[in-house]
Amino acid sequence: MADDVHFRFLGEHSWAADFHSKAQVRDWLARYLRVGLRLLPHEIVVSGPPWNTLVCTRFTDEAAGADGSVIYRNEGVLFDRMTWGRIREHVSYEDTQRTIAFDQRLAELGHL
Repeated sequence: MADDVHFRFLGEHSWAADFHSKAQVRDWLARYLRVGLRLLPHEIVVSGPPWNTLVCTRFTDEAAGADGSVIYRNEGVLFDRMTWGRIREHVSYEDTQRTIAFDQRLAELGHL
């Protein structure tokens, strides 16, 4: 990740982000792992030279409850702009209504 990364997760929910520091992104990603989210990539498209590379990833992400049942599933596209292998811009496009429902489920489980 570039030192001047611009990391965005769009929407009006607890996962929404508009960060400009690696430390904020690190904390966001730590939470992502802590609640048990998994990202499953389906297609990855890469274009451009190493100094200006665009990576688009179509994915599904999901989280399981303590009993192993899926409590969240969403799909979307990640847009990453990279320079020499370092992410300088990241935008996540997902179904925000599902993300809001996941926030509510996490609150019910005491994980929000």
